Amino acid sequence: MVKKFKKKRAKRFVMPEVTLTPLVDTALTLLVIFMIAAPVIKKGVNVTFPSKTDEQPIASKTTVVDINKDGKYVLNSFPQGKKEVFDSLKKAAVQQSPLPIELRFARDVAYATVLETASEFDEEIDGLEIEFSLKS
Repeated sequence: MVKKFKKKRAKRFVMPEVTLTPLVDTALTLLVIFMIAAPVIKKGVNVTFPSKTDEQPIASKTTVVDINKDGKYVLNSFPQGKKEVFDSLKKAAVQQSPLPIELRFARDVAYATVLETASEFDEEIDGLEIEFSLKS
């Protein structure tokens, strides 16, 4: 039996090279763009943010419905059941159309409950303008 011996060649590993020219070109281009844009951005636009004193009080004709974390309803600071709230809103909607309503809810109330209540108001009572607000 004849054994053939292979010459062991040193394996040459090819080192991957990254061409830096496109990277440097891109970096320098972005540098020039930002140098040109910086003075324009520095001028900017003056924006005035509302402060606490600029808050508008709720109009006296706005009906406020609160939903507590216990699921209880409060209509204009008077605790009532859901049915009583619906009846009161129906009567008020007949007298004033459109009837603005502020639907306030606590952080603990599930948002699905708030949406269900608002959709029930909208389906049952015509001429409502519902605003949502979070009780602090």
